[in-house]
Amino acid sequence: MKKIKWLLFAFLLIPLISNTSVASDSTYLYAYTNNTISMDTANVWYNITFDTEDYDEKSGILHFYNDSTNDTFTIQKTGVYYMEYVLDFKETSDNPHTNIVYRVVRNGEELRGSVYEIDLDKKDADRICVGSVTAFLYAGDKIKVQAISDSSTALLSTDCTFGDFCNTGSIFIYMVEGKGGVTMGFEYVATYIFLMLVGFGSLYLGFKREAVAWHFIATILFIVSTIYSMTIPFVTNASGEVIGSPANIVLSGVALIFVVIGLLFSFKQATDLFQ
Repeated sequence: MKKIKWLLFAFLLIPLISNTSVASDSTYLYAYTNNTISMDTANVWYNITFDTEDYDEKSGILHFYNDSTNDTFTIQKTGVYYMEYVLDFKETSDNPHTNIVYRVVRNGEELRGSVYEIDLDKKDADRICVGSVTAFLYAGDKIKVQAISDSSTALLSTDCTFGDFCNTGSIFIYMVEGKGGVTMGFEYVATYIFLMLVGFGSLYLGFKREAVAWHFIATILFIVSTIYSMTIPFVTNASGEVIGSPANIVLSGVALIFVVIGLLFSFKQATDLFQ
């Protein structure tokens, strides 16, 4: 029985080891918008939406431009990132004297070094604003660009005098250096481990009580773990869909081994009962 316990413990360690793989793929994103965004309430931070992409220009960073999360960029790999953002503001008041501040926030908190301020003092004049920041970001961090005005007549807007594709805002994010290769998925592995542990407990009860029902329950849990492990987003494509990685294969393989073990013991116990 001790050998079986150590064997189960060894299999349990595999998911933790497989979860940290070296992230060598390029990670970048470029998104933009040509929409006019009214800042009609003074002293309120507005999230800048990036919702007019024609196609995906990103790898390793989640962003959906066609839904309500189009103001959010989700980092998938831990590392040092460089971000550059360009915004085009305009003031519509006849006698403008407006202060505008723009910044980047991570998980709702301001990133140091990302805050810039400009003054708008000419009606209907475009004012191009550029900001940049370098920061250490963790997998799962959510990034947004925000702006605030001390008047109610400021806009994110452009005249678009020339050109076929005019932008009112754009952002470029690039991972300068990966740190440890940790990718999204660790929080999901905890659920996988929980399912496997409950399965091990059911398997143990099946041995101890010689009850086929516990072996059957363990088998079901291991099947669920096998399917679930293939959905863990260690690696995703630009649309956020899970791409099978070695970690997914290892996790599902471990669970599948115990599916077979559970089935064998369920069959053996059932046969013994009929005899």
